[in-house]
Formats: sequence, C-alpha cells, structure tokens
Amino acid sequence: MKFAKKLPKFLPKILSLLLGLSLVLAPNVKAIELIVSENGSGSESVTTVESSQTTTVTQTSDAQISNDISVDSNTGNNEASGNTGQDTTITTGDTTTNVNIENNLNFSIVAQEECCLGAINAEITSNGTDSENAIIIENTNSTTVTVNQNATIENYISGTLNTGGNIASNNSGNVYIETGNINVAGSIINGPVNTSLVNIGSGGRSNVGALISGNGSGSQNLISAAFYSPLNVNVFQRVNFSNSVDWDLNTGRNSANDNSGDVSIKTGEIDFEFLIKNIANIGGVEITTCCEIDMDPEEEPDKPDVGGTPPSEDGDDKDNDGDSSGQITSEAASTSAGGLGIIGLSDTSSEAAQTLFFWIALAMIAFGGKIATDELISTSRKKR
Repeated sequence: MKFAKKLPKFLPKILSLLLGLSLVLAPNVKAIELIVSENGSGSESVTTVESSQTTTVTQTSDAQISNDISVDSNTGNNEASGNTGQDTTITTGDTTTNVNIENNLNFSIVAQEECCLGAINAEITSNGTDSENAIIIENTNSTTVTVNQNATIENYISGTLNTGGNIASNNSGNVYIETGNINVAGSIINGPVNTSLVNIGSGGRSNVGALISGNGSGSQNLISAAFYSPLNVNVFQRVNFSNSVDWDLNTGRNSANDNSGDVSIKTGEIDFEFLIKNIANIGGVEITTCCEIDMDPEEEPDKPDVGGTPPSEDGDDKDNDGDSSGQITSEAASTSAGGLGIIGLSDTSSEAAQTLFFWIALAMIAFGGKIATDELISTSRKKR
C-alpha cells in the first residue's frame, strides 16, 4: 500500500490550509516618515508617535459524541432428535463480523503574523543653535490568545455471535455435530482529538532608521523608539473517553444424549481481534521575535568639525557645541522590512518557511498515530 493511500482524506486539505494561511497572512508593511528640520534658534520641537494595537482571539470547541453499535449473528441452535435407521448430522456455518468506529474532532489553528509597526524614518536635521528637538516613537502590540477544546466521546459495541447450541438426542444411528468458526475484528480509534496550533509573531521585519545631522551649536537632539509586545497564550484541552466492548461468542453448548450409535461433536474456532486507541490533546505554540532589532545606521557618520562634539554611543542626547558636518545615530534601532519569500519555499530558512514547517510537523504528528494504527490493523488482517 502506498503511503498516500494511508493518509486521511482530509489531511491534504489541512496542509493546504496551513500553506494558505502563511501566504494570506503576510505582513502589510506601512511607511512612516518623521522629520524635524530647519527650526530657528532656541526653538523647542517634540514629535511623538504613539500607536497601540490589541488583538484578542478566543476559540472554543465543544464536542460530544456517542456511538452505540449492537451486532447479533446466529447459525446455531439447531435440533435433530428422534431419528431412526440413519446417521444424523448437524453442520453450522461460519460467521464473520467487522466493526470499526473512528472519531476525529476539534482541530484549531490560530495565526497572527502582522505584528510590526512598519518602516519608520526619523530625522532631526538643520535646526538652529540652542534648539531642543525630539522624536519619540512608542508602539504597543498586545495579543491575547485563548483556545478551549472540550471533548466527550462514548463508544459502546456489543455483539452476540453463535454457531453452537445444537441438540441431537434419541437417534438410533450415528450422530455428527460440527459447528462453524467465529471471526471478529474491529477497532475504536479516537483521534486526533483536540489538536491546537498557535503561531504568534512571525510577521516579517520592520525598518526603523534614525538620522541626526547638521544641527546648530548647543542644540539638544533626541530620537527614542520603544516597542512593547505583551503576549498571553492560553490553551485548555480536556477530553473524556469511555470505550466499552462486550461480546458473547459461542461455538459450543452442543448436546447429544441417548443416541444408540457413535457420537462426534466438533466445535469451531473463535478468532477475536480488537484494537482501542486514543490520540488526544496535541498542541504546539510557536512564538518568534516580532521585529528584530538591526543597529546598522543608514550611512557612516562623518567626522565632526573642530569644536564639535561627536555623538554619544547610546545616542540618547546629542549636544552639538559648534557646526557639524553631520552625524547619524542608531538610537531607534532598525529592522529591515521584507516580504515572506514563501512562494515555492525558495528560502527555507526564513521565518515564514520555518513556521509552515512547524505547522506541517504538528499535523503529521497528530495524524501519524492514526496512520500507524490503520497499518497495524491492515497487516494483522492480511496475516489472517
């Protein structure tokens, strides 16, 4: 049997959905440009950008399943009594039963990829002496994800199979009773039940560039950027299984009394094979850095003129005591914006590609147990 034939019919659809999510939910890069320039001596200029985004995702899956199957098959309970002058023979047929129950439920996917503010360019240039200039950027992206999965599954299988219970009494000849075989095979497969995949924060990169250049002596210049990404992920999975299998299988209980000839009773074989397997509460949570910090400035800073003061390493405050030919700082931190590059998976080391692989791996784990179980049942039946 080829591997493709072993896969559940809906598994390719799920994998296609995962790929689609990776493509459709690609980050939407937005550009913001902030410039404080050409303000007069002694001026005070403050530009503040505050952005906030709150995302709350709640998924609840409640499922209750009850399966009740009853099987009754009988080729026995025959009677041949009071015969004279000839042999008496009772032969009953075989009975074969195959019962299978399979339950798959509660599959949840949560994906949030766009968590970057976008491309930002902040510049403080060509302002007058003794001026005070500031650009303040603050972004808060709050995400709360709650997944509730509850499942109650009850399976009850009962059966009565009989080839025996035959009676041959008070016969004058020989008596032969031969009962048929009983073959029972079946399974209860619960799973995957409660599968949850959560992926947060693989939404590409954001580019934040900072430039302080050509400001007058005595000026104080500040570019500050702060990014906050509070995240709370809660996954609650609860499952209750009840599997009951009750079989009454009989090839015996035959009776041959008060016969004058020879008596032969041969009972059939009973072959019983049953599998119960539960696969439940499979979850994966992947949290990646929302916006990586790249400290590379836009260009190398020029050396200051004589009398000028080079910018401090931390870049928080810039006090230029004299004309300067231009300084660039990386105070705001920088991350380059870019698309996913996921089509065709040309870049398998990208975050998007790794995310897709993460989802596929979890899906394969979730359904791998079922595939192995199906193969085990199939192999066992072939041996028989």
